Amino acid sequence: MARSRTACLFLYGVPENDADLLYLARFPAPDPILYFAKGSRRVLLVPDFEIGRARKIFGPGQVWGMQTLAREEAERRGAAFPDLSPAALALSALRRLGERQLEVAENCPVRLVERLREGGMRVSVHDGPLVPGRLSKTPSEISRIVSVQRHTERALAAAEAVMRHATIRRGYLWLGKKLLLAEDLRRVINLCLLEADCLASHTIVAVGDQAVDPHEEGHGPIRAGEPVVLDVFPRSTRTFYFADITRTWVRGRADPQLLRQHRAVFEAQRAAMRVMRAGASIRRAHEEVLRCFIARGFLTGERDGRLQGFTHSTGHGVGLEIHEPPRVGPVDPKLRFREGMVVTVEPGLYYLGRGGVRIEDMVVITRRGVRNLTRYHKRLEI
Repeated sequence: MARSRTACLFLYGVPENDADLLYLARFPAPDPILYFAKGSRRVLLVPDFEIGRARKIFGPGQVWGMQTLAREEAERRGAAFPDLSPAALALSALRRLGERQLEVAENCPVRLVERLREGGMRVSVHDGPLVPGRLSKTPSEISRIVSVQRHTERALAAAEAVMRHATIRRGYLWLGKKLLLAEDLRRVINLCLLEADCLASHTIVAVGDQAVDPHEEGHGPIRAGEPVVLDVFPRSTRTFYFADITRTWVRGRADPQLLRQHRAVFEAQRAAMRVMRAGASIRRAHEEVLRCFIARGFLTGERDGRLQGFTHSTGHGVGLEIHEPPRVGPVDPKLRFREGMVVTVEPGLYYLGRGGVRIEDMVVITRRGVRNLTRYHKRLEI
């Protein structure tokens, strides 16, 4: 890691909400923990009742109990009560470790940093990626991501089956006597994922013009011939890795303009993938998408007070966070893909009056190109 050799790395937070802490401590927990590392020495500070579980998972290093440490520190100081505040625990642990110089992450609470400095610690904030190794995934990590993606594809298939089963009456999709709603498809997807120990949040089922806002979750009835953008990005409750996929469907017949829009997105995704490989410019993948759209007459800009066209980046990294580096977009031309990176490739086109089209796959970067981790079909009409 690119950090001072003389400083002790200190992290504080809830591992399930802090990807760097979860990656380093390898201890999933819903409560805050403290992590210290310098050279080969690693110490994890957890609630006393978590010591046994932590020792099984943590690997090389020491596991200390918060309550025990606070009680011993109170006895040493002659205090009436143990102090279990994060700052007091950190200062006690650092005194035991003989450390006076710390490096913390950018998300370390400001008040905690102030308390550490008041306690005599020299604290610096780490600049840049805290764990650069997270950018490239190990084979084990890729396997975990793929597992979540397979569950996600099965959930998408369940939603597609519902949409196929619907009948078309009076221009809308119906399930029996009830209109088929975007909420119905979202419920099918989320419940299917929950049965596979995956948690889906903010699943997108955006109907027609709703998709012009790419993160609009979607609501209401679905018209025949109207595009529906489904973007599903769950997290495994077992491994805590994410997956991500987007497809666009039409039940019934899509009009020629929508077919042309879908074809442009399909070809733009292929164009981006053709230039993606270890050592290649990240920015160029995004530029290939732009070139593809412009060549087919799909322009981006503000119309009727709304930004329309290709309004977002081409992709992003996926791992212990749903959006993690690298960003595949108009970034510094010097930034390069690395072997083992897992990224999405998700061009899209969005126009009022036509709706949105987005296709998203996850790929892993290799020396020769990309390996697509997504298997689901890309047909528009279902």
